[in-house]
This record gives sequence, structure tokens and C-alpha cells, in this order.
Amino acid sequence: MNRKDEILEAVINVFQQEGFSTDLKLSQIAEKVNIGKSTIYEYFKTKDEIYKEAILKIIQTHIDQSLDIGNIDEMTFEVAFKTQVEKLYRIAAKSRMMMEVFTKNFVKKLPETIKLNLQKKMELAQQQINKRFIDIFMKGLSEGLFPDVRSEIKRELATSLIVGGLVRYSDKSTNLDLQEFVNQIYKYTILIGQE
Repeated sequence: MNRKDEILEAVINVFQQEGFSTDLKLSQIAEKVNIGKSTIYEYFKTKDEIYKEAILKIIQTHIDQSLDIGNIDEMTFEVAFKTQVEKLYRIAAKSRMMMEVFTKNFVKKLPETIKLNLQKKMELAQQQINKRFIDIFMKGLSEGLFPDVRSEIKRELATSLIVGGLVRYSDKSTNLDLQEFVNQIYKYTILIGQE
């Protein structure tokens, strides 16, 4: 790992321990990486740039992890669906601090350059996840599980069920058995599609 990545990892660790709203102290980061505070500025021009790079790295890591479920072409719809949903929920629960990124209050506090980069990264993530679910649902269609996928209302209901479940499962106060939760989401997604 190069020095820039070490600095970013130290910042990410602070965010994981204290949340994004923490007052990031460069002296604290320099100490964690065992360098002088001024050395940080050899890799980053401003504190905002460090903040932006760390947030974008966290998001990219989560995107990569969430899409890493194996070859869905070799899976049935049920296995692909449950594997993908469970992976998304595990990542969300493991990194509940990421939910801060999705709140409007958090985004309002960010400098404009960070907002634009974050918005682009989130749009890309949404496109990648949407494509994955389209691929998975096309498997369901080919397996004869869904008679009509053209219904926008059904697509939105299924999406709402998955996204709503993600929000609920990533809530710190929620204590649900993940497999049972995913099994129920699958069950009701099938019902929505077959209605």
C-alpha cells in the first residue's frame, strides 16, 4: 500500500469509528500513519480533498463488494436474487455509517466539489445495481416466474420492497435474522411479479 492509500485508510478508519460528522484532525491522521502533518499535503492539496477521496473510496469499495456475488449466469433466479440482496444488506449493516452519506443534511454540509463527485459516484452505483437487478429479473422471466415485466408499478413495488428492506436492515435498532428477512423479501417479490 502506498503512502496516499495509507492516509486514506487512516481517514476511513476515523470515519468508521466516529462517523462522517467528526471534525477530522490532520494531526490525528498523520499520527496514525506515522508521518508529519505537512507530509499529508504532499499527497492532498486540502482537507476537503482528503475528505472527498476517502468518501469516494468507501463508496467504490462498497460498490465492488456488493456486486461481487459470483457468476449469476450459473445461478437460478432465486439463488441470484437472494445472494445479491443478502450481500447488499450485509454491506449496509456492516457499514451503517454509509447511511449518513444518503441523508440530505449530510450532503448539504459538504463543499460543492465533493457534492458533485459524490453525486456522480452515487449515480454510477445506482446504474450498476439497477443493471444487476435487471439481469437477475431477466433470469426470473426466462424461468417463467414473472408473466409480465412491463408493468412499471410492479417494478417499482419490487424495488421499493428491496430498498425499503435495505434501509430497515441497516438501521442500528433493527435486529432481524438476515436469511429469514431475505427469504420473505424474495417471497413477496415473487407475489408482486405474479399478481
